[in-house]
Amino acid sequence: MFLSPVKILLVVVLSLSSALSEGYLPTETLCFACANNDTCYRDRTCRGCQPGYTLGIGYTAQVDYFGCYRGIKYCWYYDGNVCHNCNDEYLPSPDRMDCVHCVIDKCVICDKDDSCAGCKEGYAPSNDGTKCVEAVGSCEVLLNTGRCSKCMSGYQLSSDGFSCTPCQVANCKRCSGDNQCAECVSSSFVLSTDLNCITPVPNCAKATGNRVCVGCNPGYQLTACSICNANYLLLSGKCITCNVDHCLKCSDTDKCKDCSDGYGLVGTTGKCGPCADPKCWQCALNASECTLSRAEIETVKEQKGIPWWVWLIVAIGAAALLGIILFIVLWCCLRKPIVPVTVYEEENYESDKDSGDDQTRDLALDFNNRSFFARPPPILIMNDYVQPRIYTQDATQVHGDMTSAAAESEVTSDESDGSNGSTSNGTSG
Repeated sequence: MFLSPVKILLVVVLSLSSALSEGYLPTETLCFACANNDTCYRDRTCRGCQPGYTLGIGYTAQVDYFGCYRGIKYCWYYDGNVCHNCNDEYLPSPDRMDCVHCVIDKCVICDKDDSCAGCKEGYAPSNDGTKCVEAVGSCEVLLNTGRCSKCMSGYQLSSDGFSCTPCQVANCKRCSGDNQCAECVSSSFVLSTDLNCITPVPNCAKATGNRVCVGCNPGYQLTACSICNANYLLLSGKCITCNVDHCLKCSDTDKCKDCSDGYGLVGTTGKCGPCADPKCWQCALNASECTLSRAEIETVKEQKGIPWWVWLIVAIGAAALLGIILFIVLWCCLRKPIVPVTVYEEENYESDKDSGDDQTRDLALDFNNRSFFARPPPILIMNDYVQPRIYTQDATQVHGDMTSAAAESEVTSDESDGSNGSTSNGTSG
């Protein structure tokens, strides 16, 4: 039996429809499998999914058609293979791979049942995750009441807990209150007694903001102090901060007993207030009674000046000193020179006993049994050495020193002896 062309075409169409119903889609010449699909429509949309997969409402990242994804319970809208929206009373988990029960107002992400991990813009999860409260900027721990209990690093919590402001304490990581540090940025700094960050004092466990140690590490002890700086109170050998403005001396850490100039004690509060009279230097009784005026201070300053008689003594002393200096200069410049005198040693000279004149005394010297007379010339007393003038017995001056004179005398003596010998020989002959 022969089929008509119309019947043949109908058979081909039915065969193609059967192939498509088995999960294949045609290309230009071939059919390809629908991924994770049971059956596909000709418009490349999924009609049914295999067990374990669900029909998603959305677009995939690879192909532009409604596809089948691995099923996420309670998820009704997928973004790729993650859940974007869940059914009522459910919210996506932080990784969006699950839908958890969450009925918290303004919450958009829950990390577990009824525990919010993310809220709408302008809100933040409370510390226990049970609420979304108005966000507090730079807050690290937010309470259910909307108050912040801990700010982020570098911020300080306001007194009402509804704001975090930058910490104004230098080198502070976290502030506990207004200009009070709770934790310093590193171990290079430590908290002082007034909650500031200071560089450590060696072997000190506790110090003030001015690095005055008030407590030592184990094995060390404070040296007792006898005098403290201004605004510090000496207590048991320690200098304690005096927290009273314009105070010179404290009776306690918060009570003043002596205020600075221009201020007086205010009643029994122990505080210092400005004097009521601007012309007052020191005041008392609620700063209204002036005990010392500025005019009196000026008078006291004048009275405390150097007396006139002190200046007179200084002037007389200076004049006397100048006179002494002038006298010494004139004496050195105008004095007469030293007069030369003749110096003799009594035991070294033979005096002419008959003449009675000491200045004619001659020094008797005997060189080789020859007689000479040394007549020293006039000398200055300050001279260390004087060369005497030497004379023979016939008053002939011998030049040179005594040793040379002795040598010359010896030669003369020899010559004289020779002459005498020759004369004698001639006579004998």
